[in-house]
Amino acid sequence: QLDTKVKNAATYIIEKEDHTLGNILRMRLLEDKTVLFAGYKVPHPLNNSIHLKIQSDHTSTPKACLRGALSSVEADFKNVKSAFKEALKRKENDRDGGIYVQ
Repeated sequence: QLDTKVKNAATYIIEKEDHTLGNILRMRLLEDKTVLFAGYKVPHPLNNSIHLKIQSDHTSTPKACLRGALSSVEADFKNVKSAFKEALKRKENDRDGGIYVQ
């Protein structure tokens, strides 16, 4: 929902998430030069949702900033998954008697 008091700001409610995703998105948003403010809160510990607030400058919108941050985080997760699978293959080769030298 758009913030009526602050220009170029919006609050996004993300259900079934907690501090893990909230902090990752906040940090990634703050790396964006067009983001003036990024913060989140968990309204209540028993509710699994976060409220993510973003304010951007006039060159971008909060929605575009969030999409960029989500794409960036998704790419990072794919890289971690790929690196994990590669390391697992190397470990399996070592167990099978193969020699691995780095």
